[in-house]
Amino acid sequence: MHVRLGKNEGSGLGNRALAQEKSYQLARYYLKRLKNISAAYRRGHENSTFALATFDQDWPQIKHWWQWVHLHADTDAQVAQLVLDFSLQGEEIFLFRFTPQEYLEWAEASLGVARKTRNRQIEVVCLRRIAWIMHKLARSDEAETTAYQALALAESLGDLLSVGRVLGLLGEIITRKGTYAESWDLSSRSLRMLLAFGAETYLPEVYRTLGDICYLQGDFEGAFKYGFQALSILEARGLNASFIYNFLGALACEYGDYELGERYLLRCLANSQQRNDQSQLAIVLIWLGLLELGRQNYSEAAKHFQESLQMAQSLGEAWVIPAIEVEQGYLFYQMNLWEAAKHKLSQSIASARQYGYRGLLSEALLYFAEANIASNHLDLAQSALLEGITIAYEDKQTLEVTRGLMVAAQFAQRCGHPQQAVERLGLLTTQRGVISTVFDAASHLYSQVAEAFDSQQLNKWFQRGKMLDLDAVIESIIQELSYIAAVEFN
Repeated sequence: MHVRLGKNEGSGLGNRALAQEKSYQLARYYLKRLKNISAAYRRGHENSTFALATFDQDWPQIKHWWQWVHLHADTDAQVAQLVLDFSLQGEEIFLFRFTPQEYLEWAEASLGVARKTRNRQIEVVCLRRIAWIMHKLARSDEAETTAYQALALAESLGDLLSVGRVLGLLGEIITRKGTYAESWDLSSRSLRMLLAFGAETYLPEVYRTLGDICYLQGDFEGAFKYGFQALSILEARGLNASFIYNFLGALACEYGDYELGERYLLRCLANSQQRNDQSQLAIVLIWLGLLELGRQNYSEAAKHFQESLQMAQSLGEAWVIPAIEVEQGYLFYQMNLWEAAKHKLSQSIASARQYGYRGLLSEALLYFAEANIASNHLDLAQSALLEGITIAYEDKQTLEVTRGLMVAAQFAQRCGHPQQAVERLGLLTTQRGVISTVFDAASHLYSQVAEAFDSQQLNKWFQRGKMLDLDAVIESIIQELSYIAAVEFN
């Protein structure tokens, strides 16, 4: 039996089919536009500037047709393929044009279609991107789990480029969690694989992570080496080097060379403003704040920290907020605003615990101990110092171990043990990886003790300290603090 369609019904179906085909062609056109923009951006130099301008102009249409293909993917195999094609484009630009939540929506929608169509290659891409977004959202455990899913799938497919990139991402995730031996292994494997694959474009991020690990373990020479290797690739290719300018600027400031640090940080600031890279702006403002803090320009430092915090909150970049709070707390400490410092540091400590950021937790606890020593709340100082230095020592966080040694010297002095304080300062001078602010605090403490003792006695204690073994002293500090009861300080 044949059913004849009425005239209006037939024309209605025909019109819908024509409209669908027209929409499909427009979606294909804007997919091609996105492909061309992505390719231009990757060519670097002036091409990147042109690509960003074109992207900003075309983005409303690109977004509209991306949403259209996702809406119709279940009803048309050709449209579903467009979803997969869209998912492969624009990554480099989306990193700083999307908020993490916007990027997560894009990646999760693409992942759903990749799984429905059993496209395992694109599933790897989507999982890697989702892991990176979770990392930005401070969802550390989810980021790690998702990245390992991507790694297992990439390995099963023999997708060596994706294996290399995911290993690099895992190295970055684990670095933030404070497990440096594991992150070094992951990052080194990533580096070897990407070098073997000839994927030079992705090396700078891995070099930066390796540089981060060197820095956190007190190896400034290694950190600068990796930073300059990354910079040479980015500048030769004309690619965005803002994150490396920030890294090198931060390193120089921590090393005590504020002039060099400022030059790199201002280059990062200019690049980020030109590209409207709000995420990188939030980060460089922290370091510009620390630069002003080192110069005792407290109002400028506070301005930079607050602007950074507002930007990070607006973007939804949860991972950077505890780091800003730590520096705000340190600023209040330097201004002798003890209660404000402790309040802000308490916020950072809570966030670092929640997110599993052990390196940041150790730093915040040691600052919190300093603020309580200064305000004579030695019970709170004792517990914070014990936890902070224990984490640093267990995790081999050289940077925080040396900070902890300095705070332990402050604690000894406040508790009436000047010889112990000076010996710890002597030991501190023999260690690598002591940042400039820790040296400054140690020098200030030495000057305080010197007011009550003659130089010959001080020098004797100081020289004796230089002969001590760091591990033995740190273990002794932990043991001593473990046995101190808070009631002694009431």
